[in-house]
Amino acid sequence: MTEHSYSSPPPLGQAPSSRIALLCPWSGEGPDPTRARHRLLRSGLLSLAAAGLLLGLLGLWSSWALGLAPAIAVRALLLYAGLALLVLFGLPGHLPLTRFGPANAITLLRAAVACWLAALIGQDLPPGLAWLPAPVAGFALLLDGFDGWAARRGGWASAFGARFDLESDAFFLAVLAGLAVDQDRLGPWILLAGALRYLFVAAGRLGPWLRRPLAPCWSRKAAYVLTAGVLVGCLVPGVPAAVAEPAAAGALALLVASFLRDVATLRRTDPGDRP
Repeated sequence: MTEHSYSSPPPLGQAPSSRIALLCPWSGEGPDPTRARHRLLRSGLLSLAAAGLLLGLLGLWSSWALGLAPAIAVRALLLYAGLALLVLFGLPGHLPLTRFGPANAITLLRAAVACWLAALIGQDLPPGLAWLPAPVAGFALLLDGFDGWAARRGGWASAFGARFDLESDAFFLAVLAGLAVDQDRLGPWILLAGALRYLFVAAGRLGPWLRRPLAPCWSRKAAYVLTAGVLVGCLVPGVPAAVAEPAAAGALALLVASFLRDVATLRRTDPGDRP
């Protein structure tokens, strides 16, 4: 998970210099900016198409080999289509880089897996497949340790990549919480874990000081990873409620404390409070 602010990720690219650029993020002025944007758009579309194809093949395989309802694959692809539109809208923030890059590709794969997991919510799994969500979610969580590393090591870091990582983490956590409730592993109270970031963003619409950037903090990352890891563990069949519920409650408490600490930090640094 990115270490940027929950509600104030880095700005997506440079400010548009014309009304046309404001209305169409892919418009450019001059041949070089236009060429760079077009190259990035082609690279992004190729990556999105490849991930969408993998997701579609996963849906077909799960229906044919595992006996899952075809509606699961359809729902996953619809969710992915919405994700793809958001990616394309924010992609200019990846400039001046003109390739989607391996780091964003890893994040995209995580997001596609999260779409497939989200499609399982509300669906009855065939007998003997109750174990399936846990390893798939574990795989997605494992990938989370590589996109940031790839971005820093390969020089692929960008405002778009940080925002994409943040949004993917928030969506993944919300999906894990929804699955835990849907499969009767935890009570509805755990949905707060997935809703916290969105509540924070909504609060930022009322208090502009909540949209200020936050300094990197390892504990923020740790709170997310711990909460996601505990929720993945709760999806494993056979984990007793006497273990799952206290572990999830403790992880949620740490996540809430992380948000409250950031709120307090932003409040202390609010310029409006200064004389």
